[in-house]
This record gives sequence, structure tokens and C-alpha cells, in this order.
Amino acid sequence: MSPPIPNGPWKLLATDLFEWHNHNYLIVADYYSHYSEISLLPNITANSVINHMKSIFARHGVCEELISDNGSQYTSAEFKRFAAEWGFKHTMNSPYHHQSNGLAEKYVGIAKQIMKKAQTDGSDPYMGLLVYRNTPTDLTATPVQLLMSRRLRDNLPVQQKRLGPSVQNVKDVQRRLSHKRMNSKIYYNRNTQSQKPLKEREDVYMQQPNGKWKPAIVRKVAEIPRSYIVSTSGGGNYQRNRRHIIPSKPAPLANSPNNKSTGSTPPLLENPTPPETPKPPDTSPTSQFSRYGRRIKPKTLSDFITG
Repeated sequence: MSPPIPNGPWKLLATDLFEWHNHNYLIVADYYSHYSEISLLPNITANSVINHMKSIFARHGVCEELISDNGSQYTSAEFKRFAAEWGFKHTMNSPYHHQSNGLAEKYVGIAKQIMKKAQTDGSDPYMGLLVYRNTPTDLTATPVQLLMSRRLRDNLPVQQKRLGPSVQNVKDVQRRLSHKRMNSKIYYNRNTQSQKPLKEREDVYMQQPNGKWKPAIVRKVAEIPRSYIVSTSGGGNYQRNRRHIIPSKPAPLANSPNNKSTGSTPPLLENPTPPETPKPPDTSPTSQFSRYGRRIKPKTLSDFITG
């Protein structure tokens, strides 16, 4: 489920960490303007992430809401205190559901493309980032225009009058964003179907990071849309997206008339792969094969003599 379309720039942000050539980076992207900031991190501790995020906020202002994954930097007590002191709402997505932080994931890919191209061409990656920010998007304006209401001067020729202020109409931008999101939803829903909501204390299976399924019980609905808090037999509580949870069907009874087996069905702990059924060998006496494995047809008329 996508977050609501913001009614102005730098109000709703997405953030993530990524690695490139043994260096760690912080990325912050704006849901309204699609403007992104990238910072090289000396380490990936919570304090390092907070300090660089403070530097970004000092340039563009403090957002109203920040969306992130469940990395240890964002779940730490330091980051919780930072959000409270700086006055913004911090929303975390369900673990192992990267699609819910799609905007940050998208601009991680774009940042890697810019750095890869700069490395291949021997050019400056910061200039590549500047040119990208000055490039019009499908919103008919550049990310920097939507954020700062002006163009930035780069190394490309430009008329001076085009560097002047140019305020974008918020309603038009929201309409384009809504149209773009609607088209993406239509294409995505072609091969998907809605899942039935789960109830509290319902027996389910929870998918683990290794792909196997583990029995669990639904405790409550999480604050994040389409997410639940489930607990396992070991006593641990986990937050998972609905796509990582499947209802547990009761095992058939041993004396059930529809059940011909002598015991109950074991729970599904991993994705089963049906064994391949071997083909029976061809025992026909007339079946012969060449050295290349091709079947040699029998010569049924070899002894027939015509008069």
C-alpha cells in the first residue's frame, strides 16, 4: 500500500542505506519532487546516520514523516530520540518487505547507475547527480524545480532566463502523481489478487528469511497497513506483511470418511517440491536406439518378397 500523495515538497521522505564498492551511503528521497540526497557514511552506526540526516535537514528543512525499513539504525533508541527532538513522524515498514519502501529502493538503483557510469567514463559522480536533478521527469518538471522552484546551473549551456524562479502548481503535480500511481496500480494488479484479512489468535504459517514456513499465531493487527504481529511457539513476536503469512488449514481427522490416510497431515515447514516420477523403461523387443539416442524403427517388411 502506497503512502498518501503529499501536498507539497519535502513533507514525506523515504530513506535507506546501501553499499557500493565497499562504501556505505545514506539516501533520502522526497515523495513529492523525487529529489534525492546521497551521503557517504564513515560507518553504519545509528549516530552516523543521524548526523548526516541532520545535515540534510539543515539544508532543506525537517520533514513531517520519514519512512524507512527495520534496519538497526532506524530501530535504535538514538533514532527514536532524534525523531522526537526534531519533531517528525518515523514510520517503519514490515521486515523483509522491500516493496513497501519502493521509492528509496528505486533511488538506490538510480544512485548506483550514476556512480557506475561515472566510474566507467572517468567522470565526476557529483556532476552526474547534478545533471540528473536538472533533468525533467514524467512530472514535466525537474526534481530540483519541484523542490526549490528553480533550476540549478550545471556544465550544460542554458539561457539565463531559465535559471530564474519558476513555481510549480501543487494541484497539477498531485494530479500527475495520482495518474502515475494509478497506472502503476493497474499494471501491478493484473497478476495479483487481494488477500483475506487475518483475525486475532488465528493459526497461520509465517515465512522465514530462509524461505521456510513456521507455525505462528496472529496476536494483533500492526500499525503498518497489511501487516500483523505474530508469535511463534518459541515465544518470539514478529511483525510481518500479509504476503509473508498464510492461514493454517486444520489437518484432516484420521477417522474422517474423506481421509484414507492413517494419520494427520504434518504442517508445511518448507516449500515442498514434488519428486519426479521416473518413466518406465521401454521393454519392447523391437525397440532399438542408435548411438545418438534416436529410436530405430523396426524393418517389418524386410522379409517380404514380391513375385
